[in-house]
Amino acid sequence: ASDALKKTPDSYDDWMTAGMSLKQLERYEVARDVWLYVTVYWPTQPVPYGNLGSLYHLYLKDFPKSEAAYKKAIELEPVQAGWHRGLYELYRYSYKTDTNLWEETLKKGIAESGSIDLRVVLAGRYEKLGRFEEAVSLYNDAIAVAEAYPNTEALVDRLIGFRAAAREQIK
Repeated sequence: ASDALKKTPDSYDDWMTAGMSLKQLERYEVARDVWLYVTVYWPTQPVPYGNLGSLYHLYLKDFPKSEAAYKKAIELEPVQAGWHRGLYELYRYSYKTDTNLWEETLKKGIAESGSIDLRVVLAGRYEKLGRFEEAVSLYNDAIAVAEAYPNTEALVDRLIGFRAAAREQIK
């Protein structure tokens, strides 16, 4: 990435590669600086904000900055379920854990992205909280969405299994 940037210093892809390489080398602060640079020169690109959200959450442990970065990524690309899931995980495990922001984040993510994954995550969380009827409803919804796509038989079967387990808890 360094050699590529010497040749084309205005290459978004090369800057992003440099940031990923630095993160993999555990040079987190430098990776952060690279991605912050990218957000200045390409402010409408959501990926560096999503990368910063993850970096701040999991490696630098700066939760307010993680939240801000994920929110910016979501603002720029609301259909990307990964940004919503990252923000959910921040709220669920690390930051503002005594709130219902985790639930609001997943519901918003489902509404904006249509993600089956986010439905399943929320349904699983509802099961853990004893909210089995809500879990079953979400599994039904996930099954209906999955059935609309070709070659999803294995996924549908798995979702049916999850739903059956949640239904058993209602009885």
